[in-house]
Amino acid sequence: MTAIADDFATHGADAIARLRADDPATYLRMVTALVPRELILQRESQPVPDYAELTDEEALAMLEAEYRRRRLEASMKSVAAAVKP
Repeated sequence: MTAIADDFATHGADAIARLRADDPATYLRMVTALVPRELILQRESQPVPDYAELTDEEALAMLEAEYRRRRLEASMKSVAAAVKP
């Protein structure tokens, strides 16, 4: 595993770029195998902000919104689990 991690650290970005250019179908299979679908959909629906340009208040609001979203999601999963027969 160390050898693979070292090789990827050295050549990973170039290898991924070559794979994307040379074999797009395999590149897409790799992406779908490694990246959770929810993350891909989230990135497509919500642009990633430039965090360096956020004010402290904006950053805090984003963190609070994410915290509330995760708590709500956990609560909904708990309710769904309790309701399932």
